[in-house]
Amino acid sequence: IQAGALIELDQYLDKMPDFEKRFDEIIPYWRIPGNGKLYKWETSIPRKLDSDIEVNDVMVRTDALEKQGWPNLLSTDSWIAFLRQAVKDFPTTNDMPTIGMTAPFAESWGLAGIAPILYEKSDKYLPLSNEGFTFNVQTDKFEDYFKNPYVKESYQFFNQLYREGLLDKECFTDTHDKTIEKLQQGRAIAAWYVIWNQTTANAALIENGHPEMQYIRLPVQSNTSVANNEKRAIRMETTRPFDSHGITKNCKYPERVIELLNWACTDEGQIIIRSGLEGVHWKRENGKRVPTETFIKAKQDPEFNNTQGLGLFSFLANFNLLAEDGQPHDLSCEMEYIDNLSLTDRQKEAYKALGWENSVDWYIKNGVFAWTGLAGSIYIDPASELGKVHQKMTELRVKYSAKMITAESDEEFEQIYNEAMAEYEKLNPEAVIYEFNRLYEEAKKQLNN
Repeated sequence: IQAGALIELDQYLDKMPDFEKRFDEIIPYWRIPGNGKLYKWETSIPRKLDSDIEVNDVMVRTDALEKQGWPNLLSTDSWIAFLRQAVKDFPTTNDMPTIGMTAPFAESWGLAGIAPILYEKSDKYLPLSNEGFTFNVQTDKFEDYFKNPYVKESYQFFNQLYREGLLDKECFTDTHDKTIEKLQQGRAIAAWYVIWNQTTANAALIENGHPEMQYIRLPVQSNTSVANNEKRAIRMETTRPFDSHGITKNCKYPERVIELLNWACTDEGQIIIRSGLEGVHWKRENGKRVPTETFIKAKQDPEFNNTQGLGLFSFLANFNLLAEDGQPHDLSCEMEYIDNLSLTDRQKEAYKALGWENSVDWYIKNGVFAWTGLAGSIYIDPASELGKVHQKMTELRVKYSAKMITAESDEEFEQIYNEAMAEYEKLNPEAVIYEFNRLYEEAKKQLNN
């Protein structure tokens, strides 16, 4: 936008009635980067369905749960006790030592993002970045990331796992692919955060003759959150700046792209893009769209879907709303089908044994939808002086993360934590958090205008 590379879209809005109707609540947010003019749209929003529960907590082996009588785990203490017993029950897996908990902490988002992330399991905070701030949805304010008490509890949780030999010794050098490899072997009783790998891991376990080991997702909260009977804030994104799209001035026929974009916002467009063709991917029975075997195979097999194209055109428009027939455009978002399309028989058996009605039952009953609003689009220019301080805040937190996790005692943990905080205060982090809140208030005024 700043480089003048994108076409202003306001001149085409009269040709995009369906686009304008779908995104009427969000377009004002998209105008902010253009100082009131519209240059872009974002995908994967709005999302307003009960099935829109994107949470990355813990994936855990079902045979270990069954061995302990299907416990309903939640607090970090309950997870530690479970893992302690699980590695006793299963000391080896496929002739290799069993790992209690694994995680890809070597990734850029590892120690920076998912190691301290117990804060997002509370009812107060949303994960908007892996940088120097968290966002409190109850006070509508940015707060300091490193000083968040749930962040400290997160480090203490991993430190306890480390001291008991339950944390994967290689997690600090493991990238995502190494974590997937261990999950495909079933070596880890549990994995932290990387829930999206369930399908890949379970397919490998079935192929290797171990369907009983399959992983499912279960929730986790800090001991404090459980003691306070806190709900689980479920992030609902008002905006997704990282999924932005526009039309460049190099486009020879922008009005044709506009026509296609508007069609993608109609029920017909969304159903074809998301659920495919009538008679091929779905059919109508008693007025309802019902998925065919081709649809089910496409949703369960990414390679096959590359020949079908369901959901592969999300850059046009991609939102989870109900069509006029009362069903989601994407049938895999319908509660009636969601588990049947995504879960194996073993996973369904596990959730039933736990007393869950479906795979998102706990989250529906114990979660609260929390919208990111404008907060998700606030940033400080990284080239500015405060931007450089913000970078140092993040770097210092990451630098001390592994040290705290590998402390040999509670006393050593506190010593390292206090040392980190003393060094952290020298950066004057309050000035950065103040600036985030100032920019946030400015953006609110701009949105109102």
